[in-house]
Amino acid sequence: MLLTATSIQLSAQSSVPSTASANTQALSLPARLTPQTRTAIEKLADSLRAAGVPADPLYDKAAEGVLKNGDDVRILAAIRTLARDLRTASSLLGTTAPASDVVNAASALSAGVPVSAVQRLVKRRANSGELDGRLALSFIILADFASRDVPVDAAVKAVDGLLARGAGVAELTAFRTGVERDLSAGRDVGTTLTTRAEGVLRRR
Repeated sequence: MLLTATSIQLSAQSSVPSTASANTQALSLPARLTPQTRTAIEKLADSLRAAGVPADPLYDKAAEGVLKNGDDVRILAAIRTLARDLRTASSLLGTTAPASDVVNAASALSAGVPVSAVQRLVKRRANSGELDGRLALSFIILADFASRDVPVDAAVKAVDGLLARGAGVAELTAFRTGVERDLSAGRDVGTTLTTRAEGVLRRR
């Protein structure tokens, strides 16, 4: 995949440029791309915007593809996949969802998190009301865990359980950090998901 989950997340969390020139620069495509590829990407971006779907990640993906020396065919294929994931995420979250939620849900889908898992967390938001940034963070966590080969079902169960018990951003972040530390140390995935989730809740 030409664009990492973290790269997409950083795009979603970056501040809006304060000047028109900064915005133009942020949305420019690498000059190395052929005119045909640039036109195809612009058409995809225009289509997303017309549907109310965030399009900025397409430009970030193009830039990273060029930095990684990907050819136009691979870059355009990856961008089309991301555009599809963005559309799917927007459809699942609804037109009123914050752009960061949509972009991070797309990041999770791109990382291999199934639609059903995204739907589960979206349902949690519907049942609990607004999650104050916790939904976007949950998608980030799932994308990161997927990149580490953590079983998706187990990861979704753990994150959804934390949300159900009222875990906030700080607790979700502590859970993520703890799990990543344990995985780097070679500890059992199932055990670390359970113990880290219970641990952050006990410290409330």
